[in-house]
Amino acid sequence: MKSRLLIIVLAVVLVVLAVSTGLFSRMRGTESAVAATGTVAGVVAAAPVVRQQQPGAPRRVLAGWDERRAAAWAIGSVTDLRALYVEGSAAGRVDVRMLKAWLRKGVRVEGMQTQVLDFTVVSHTSDELVLDVTDRLSGGVAVGAGDEIALPVDRADRRRIALVRRQGEWLVSSVR
Repeated sequence: MKSRLLIIVLAVVLVVLAVSTGLFSRMRGTESAVAATGTVAGVVAAAPVVRQQQPGAPRRVLAGWDERRAAAWAIGSVTDLRALYVEGSAAGRVDVRMLKAWLRKGVRVEGMQTQVLDFTVVSHTSDELVLDVTDRLSGGVAVGAGDEIALPVDRADRRRIALVRRQGEWLVSSVR
């Protein structure tokens, strides 16, 4: 009973943090990929990394980044999560802090999904991408101590996401 209450409290905190920071992204299918490969590396290798500009590339850039981030969260890899952000990124620090807090409590989040309601490319060059995205958390389960608690669906939020390409990989530099 006590562990169930802890998971419920952590789930509510997660939703509040997700809404306020806009850092949660698609995690659907990631846990099965991690389970199949046993590592983030196996999932990351399978996740699309866009290296050329082409029609639809900005959406694929974000989707690929989201998949790599979801893989890091699914196995609790602070190192892999940190590697998705530009060094010194405030958004990265917040994301890593949240992951560490969940790990300290022995809780993982599985099946989290972000429903993208609107997607606008603000600017796009070969090495920089700025997007306006409206999305909301639409699924997820907090798992720990033998309990599973479904996370509530949050409200839609609009955020500006800036990404830069470094050594062929897209990294988030800021989220507003």
